[in-house]
Amino acid sequence: MSKFNKTRRDRLKNSDPFYTHDGRIATATDFFSMMIGQQEINKKYTSKDELTSEICTKYGQALERTFTKIAHERLLSSKKAWDELAKTVGWPKEKNYQTVCKDILRGEHEITPEEVVWCLKLGKGECPCYRGLSLLANKQGEEIVDISALTRVNKKLLEVAHV
Repeated sequence: MSKFNKTRRDRLKNSDPFYTHDGRIATATDFFSMMIGQQEINKKYTSKDELTSEICTKYGQALERTFTKIAHERLLSSKKAWDELAKTVGWPKEKNYQTVCKDILRGEHEITPEEVVWCLKLGKGECPCYRGLSLLANKQGEEIVDISALTRVNKKLLEVAHV
């Protein structure tokens, strides 16, 4: 076995940590608990599915339908619905994100796997658009808008995105 060197050290420093089932960085105790079956292993490491263009397309279409549904049920124009979405907590101010998101919600752009990973990293593991639509759908003082179809597709996306 070769020695531990600077190249290996740098590779380890740049690698992602191993996460527990609940998203924490695993400790030695967590590893032991996983090995003896007392703790669940993060689906990121056990899922056989992968993030495909088909899953991304379905997700983009679900975002578009949900945005349209919220605007329709709240009697908002697309512009007004977008303005409200952009004011939700944690909404990214990054211009490139906003442009891509607008295009997806208008049905003018199919999101790619690379863009999904970028968005999830931007939202710290959660899609900012999904979070914003969820907040709009459950806005206080308004009737709740059912977004369960989007929630199911979002759950599937998170399971296979491994971010």
